[in-house]
Amino acid sequence: MKKIYLIIIIVLIVVIALAILPKNRKSKNADEDVKIPILLYHDFVAVVPDSDPDNFNYINTPQSFEENISIL
Repeated sequence: MKKIYLIIIIVLIVVIALAILPKNRKSKNADEDVKIPILLYHDFVAVVPDSDPDNFNYINTPQSFEENISIL
């Protein structure tokens, strides 16, 4: 019975140690550190409306989209 308790304690210690180890270890391969920009567009309109409650923060025209893509 004591062996079972010892095994349970050892397993718990290993699980806790693995849980608290730092997760952000440096990768060995530099190719894994590639960052890709992600664009999120909420809406596209052909004509910008006269008024918008969000001050036009979430509205894009096809022209502004093309400009964003050409910059990238």
